[in-house]
Amino acid sequence: MPAASVKDGGIGVFGLVLAAIGLAGVTAYAVARRRKEIGIRMALGARQSQVLRLVLREGATLVAVGTVLGFLGALAAVKMLSALISFFVDSYNITTNDPRLLVGAPVLLAGLAMLACYKTVIRFALFAVAAALALLTRGVHLPASVPAFALDQALLAHKEFVVAVIGWALFSVYWEVAAGSAAPEKSSESQASRGLHVFLVNVAALLVLMPFRGLGRFLPISSLIMAAGLAVEAVGLFLTIWARRHLGRNWSGKITIKVEHQLIRSGPYRFLRHPIYTGILAIYAGTAIVTGEWLAIIGLAMTALAYWRKIRLEEANLKVAFGPEYDAYCRETWALVPGLL
Repeated sequence: MPAASVKDGGIGVFGLVLAAIGLAGVTAYAVARRRKEIGIRMALGARQSQVLRLVLREGATLVAVGTVLGFLGALAAVKMLSALISFFVDSYNITTNDPRLLVGAPVLLAGLAMLACYKTVIRFALFAVAAALALLTRGVHLPASVPAFALDQALLAHKEFVVAVIGWALFSVYWEVAAGSAAPEKSSESQASRGLHVFLVNVAALLVLMPFRGLGRFLPISSLIMAAGLAVEAVGLFLTIWARRHLGRNWSGKITIKVEHQLIRSGPYRFLRHPIYTGILAIYAGTAIVTGEWLAIIGLAMTALAYWRKIRLEEANLKVAFGPEYDAYCRETWALVPGLL
């Protein structure tokens, strides 16, 4: 086994261990800060199993959100660092979109975080009642949180938000795995151009998914409204995957011309020139409806800006590649929404 590969692998394992220790510590600390609340709940008659379920449910929601956000950040980082790890990839025949890496590490870290939640709750439950009663008699009160950075507990309590986050996670895994079947590139946009697009859409994803109160809400918390948002997100997921399957080996995250590139006019491409972008915007919009936060609206606006820029560059590139054929295609189809745009 090459020495460089052993070194790179050791660094990766060491990084995973550090991440696991840090995540477990932070999770345990976050639960430990609720010791007064846990004590008060149990002093008022709550059973240990009820408190445990409450904390684990909230912890699982935060872990799911953090996993998705970290996963999206990792995808962006992998694309920028892939050239630096090419030797390790070649040695072990492991690609940057290998399911073992994409699923294994997040599952391990999420499991450790939930274990930290469980053990900390059990430990504090043993002493919580006496401690809480003592604190209450001394007149100790919980400090007020900074509203803008406080978690939106009402949002986290709704399973619709968790479902929306899971949809993002599954879509991200599918998208990265499917990217392995793309054809070789003949020409592509610059790294700076691609980097700007990746930065915009990933920052937008953070704004859309973060369950913070931030700037307040533009929609009330309602199961009916959140279900409508999930429906919009589901339509976006379906359209995006449908279009991706019709593109086949012609797909690329970057603005490229593939070797033996074909102009696809089947499936949703009969009506729309950029149905994948329509679907992605619907995913962002649906999630914004689910969260109901103004931060999500800012993220949606950033996403629209990023894809408006990308569409302009991509269409100029395709007109050069296909000439009059693409001009005719533009006259017969819509860019994003039939009858509107």
